[in-house]
Amino acid sequence: MNTFVPFVDVNELPHYESSSSVPEYFCGVCYIVEDRAILWRKNGRAHNPNGPAVIWTPRDDLSQYFGYKYYINGQLHRLSGPAWSEKDPKNNQIFFIYGKEFEKEKFWNHPLVVKNIFETILEL
Repeated sequence: MNTFVPFVDVNELPHYESSSSVPEYFCGVCYIVEDRAILWRKNGRAHNPNGPAVIWTPRDDLSQYFGYKYYINGQLHRLSGPAWSEKDPKNNQIFFIYGKEFEKEKFWNHPLVVKNIFETILEL
């Protein structure tokens, strides 16, 4: 089962032909037909504080994901793993913190990532 979008019915979302056809200040979730992507936006920027802001779905099964990007206020950003992954996540992972790309090892040793890991452990 898809852990990213189990609650999203693509057919019930507003559909836009391309990302450039989404109204400038659209807030919410929509489906981009050209990219086969589910897109979360806030104030004209890709944004989802609770998961990926862009999820690509394969042509034949909209309940599964093909790739994803995490964004906060239009910047690629994730402290708990890769912010961008396509197809095979083991071989195609890109790490970002507030829009800046990091090599995997430097990412996992970054103070914000370490702090996030400790805070997540303490919440258990």
